[in-house]
Amino acid sequence: MAVLGRGWPGKIRTVSLLAPVVEDLEAWRIRTSIGGEFVFPRPDSAVFRDTDYQLWRKRHFDPAAIIVDAGDATPYPLRHSFASRLVQSGWNALEIAVEMGNSPEVVQRDYSHLFREFARGREVEPTATILEAREAAVRV
Repeated sequence: MAVLGRGWPGKIRTVSLLAPVVEDLEAWRIRTSIGGEFVFPRPDSAVFRDTDYQLWRKRHFDPAAIIVDAGDATPYPLRHSFASRLVQSGWNALEIAVEMGNSPEVVQRDYSHLFREFARGREVEPTATILEAREAAVRV
């Protein structure tokens, strides 16, 4: 799946998606009849620009955050959650840097506390974590 890396003008990079996320996106695309190579295409199928992102956030993300009682949330911390899950899954700093479009030094600086914490603990399987959270949400 292709996304335009913010801060990397003109560069398109890809990110890996976990199986449950791929399934969700496929189901969403069927329901909405949205196709193409981008997760969130513009109506003309082009890549989101910053103004498109701001409108998406205002129209879709912010209302969803309020519904789940996370009204002050922003999309950016989701990136940190993703990186944290990669650390918990046993990925090393270089692998995470490549996936996130950062340098290994940035990953070490921002997530060194997690590397230390999870070096002594059990690894977490991200796909299982997603499925467990979904099951818990259904029970509530």
